[in-house]
Amino acid sequence: MMFFWIILIIAAIMLFSFFSGQDASETGRAAFVTETPLDVLKERYARGELTQAEFVRMKMEIQ
Repeated sequence: MMFFWIILIIAAIMLFSFFSGQDASETGRAAFVTETPLDVLKERYARGELTQAEFVRMKMEIQ
């Protein structure tokens, strides 16, 4: 019976870490993603949220 609870707890911890997006190497430290405004602009253009003219105009404004 004790073995069952240990396996259940380990499985819960593994599921939590999987769905939280952290690797074992990231545990205990914050994982910061730094995106520049240009990166965000490129992603929006790639998703089709901006036209080419809007992209060029905004790109010139942020540089």
